[in-house]
Amino acid sequence: MLSAEGLRHAFGTGGGRVVALDNVSFSLEAGQTLAIFGPNGAGKTTLLKVLAGLIRPDAGRATVAGGRGAIGWIGHQSHLYGHLTVRENLLFWAALYAVPATIRATRADATLRQLGIADRAEQAVWSLSRGLAQRAAIAKALIHDPPVLLLDEPFTGLDLAAAAEFRALLARLQGAGRVVVLATHNVGEGVELATDVAFQRRGRFVHFAPRGARGPAQIADEYRRAVGEGEGEGDLLRQAWTVARKDLLLEFRTRTALVSALVFTALVLTVFNFGRDPTAVATIDLAPTILWVTFTFAAMLALNRAFQLELENQALEGLLVSPLSRTSLYWGKLLANLVFVALVEAVGLPLFVLFFDVPVGRVLLPLVGVIALATIGFVAVGTLFSALVIRTRFAELLLVVLLLPFLVPPLIGAVQVTARLLGGRPLSEAAGWFRLLAAYDIGFVALATLLFPFTVDE
Repeated sequence: MLSAEGLRHAFGTGGGRVVALDNVSFSLEAGQTLAIFGPNGAGKTTLLKVLAGLIRPDAGRATVAGGRGAIGWIGHQSHLYGHLTVRENLLFWAALYAVPATIRATRADATLRQLGIADRAEQAVWSLSRGLAQRAAIAKALIHDPPVLLLDEPFTGLDLAAAAEFRALLARLQGAGRVVVLATHNVGEGVELATDVAFQRRGRFVHFAPRGARGPAQIADEYRRAVGEGEGEGDLLRQAWTVARKDLLLEFRTRTALVSALVFTALVLTVFNFGRDPTAVATIDLAPTILWVTFTFAAMLALNRAFQLELENQALEGLLVSPLSRTSLYWGKLLANLVFVALVEAVGLPLFVLFFDVPVGRVLLPLVGVIALATIGFVAVGTLFSALVIRTRFAELLLVVLLLPFLVPPLIGAVQVTARLLGGRPLSEAAGWFRLLAAYDIGFVALATLLFPFTVDE
């Protein structure tokens, strides 16, 4: 009833060409439902438009038994006329699809009842809510009783009840021998209806097989692996930078974590400065501990914010469903957190020098080095634990409780090196501590990268 043979299509010219379809082939018989999953930009809409005859492919052929009149199409727009009523729209489309005049009104009323909008039949389309307009668009696609349904994100705008009703309707149509092609980026939508499943990435089917006994969770897991296959180091780094850039943009727009960390740093250093007794304990003996206590707790404020950004509108769920690699997600968060903490330290170090009058000019380079090494270590661990506790009720408290024991090695090393540097001791005396910090960074960045996928998967 529906077939595609070697479909290829690209947009643009020259070096700016974007491949939307790359050798896509499949065929469907009566009663089959193909669910196509893929991220935005994978070419799903282009494929449906080629099947519907809206786009002429650069190569290949798409065939629908019965031609265009046999297709029911739901796209990103409703294709309804705003100043006509819902019923008038349906009667218009029924006439275009050659539904006999004697049954148009009956068919329209029955379709409206099926979709639960019979009470809106005489309402102008422009006045409908997004969800009701989507129901009307579905009614328009079904008004001529098409044997082939092409559905592009059909559940968009539908509430849970309406989505469930629509799935039940699709199940009935499937049982009646209809062919359905459903494209979405959400693996949980309509997967129960699928007889066949395809994963589309960059215009190509990277997976196409009967659904069999696979459940939604298994298909979701296979989808994440399939769309990530073939991603090289460049893709991982590009995705990581995309995540980091988004976090940096959000933080510099809201400045919530950054400002609070900077205020905390200035406040703590001020309190320590006026609360110490320089005649009892030499400043040079207290300074390293004060510096690292300040940096550690200021960094925790930034780390607490790392995954709270993803709770808004369940953005984290969207990230996990997308083809974003878990490794890239961790590296992106790590990079953004390092930038936040580095900014806090860049402000805190001059304040520390100003308040405590410690000589750092001649040891500035190795001091910056030890700050960088220690920061990478505890931010790497902190980013992992921030993801681990984000779904708990007491995330901020749990982060501190879990994180502090792991910070003991880098903090001891950082304090020891800082004390030797500020005390004018030879750099060679701190070489062992530098090696400890470097080994800690390498080990825990690698370990956190391996463990991170298990912390975000439910």
